[in-house]
Amino acid sequence: MRSWNTDAGGANEIGEFGNGTASPRPAGPVERTLAESHGHRCVIGRDMDAYDIAPAPHGRWYVGKAQSDADALSKWRGWLRSQGVVA
Repeated sequence: MRSWNTDAGGANEIGEFGNGTASPRPAGPVERTLAESHGHRCVIGRDMDAYDIAPAPHGRWYVGKAQSDADALSKWRGWLRSQGVVA
């Protein structure tokens, strides 16, 4: 007859291997600031959506989906030019 507390693989051995849960990886920032100019900030999210954060009262504007940080900066600078912020 099998004893659950003494046989190999018994209940008393489960604790030796831990509870099977992994420690969670720390989450990175949801958004990163790439650049600032004339009071505006270029931020990019984990999903590679780029935004212009403008001074109050203008707020946050979607600039577009970027392929890289350089692409996000290019889109952002184009947005600033189209708004007459930079020449």
